[in-house]
Amino acid sequence: MDEKPHSENQFPDDEGEPIAALASIDLEASERFWTRVRRKVDRRVATAQVVSFSWNLPKLIFLEFLEIAFNIFSPAKGRKGESR
Repeated sequence: MDEKPHSENQFPDDEGEPIAALASIDLEASERFWTRVRRKVDRRVATAQVVSFSWNLPKLIFLEFLEIAFNIFSPAKGRKGESR
């Protein structure tokens, strides 16, 4: 068996000095890269909206039918206090 104590955080966040070789690199991402990233984000947002709409639509339809049923069967006043 392993008798060494296990720490929960085996890889501590080291926020020391940045690597000098990487600090000197000054590269801009290409326009093609940013276009691909935007398209992926847009696809995910569109998919999330469709899923949200599909998930909520049956509930909204049910509530509308329920409201119609209550309006049909509940006594309601007509115009100027006349009953229907």
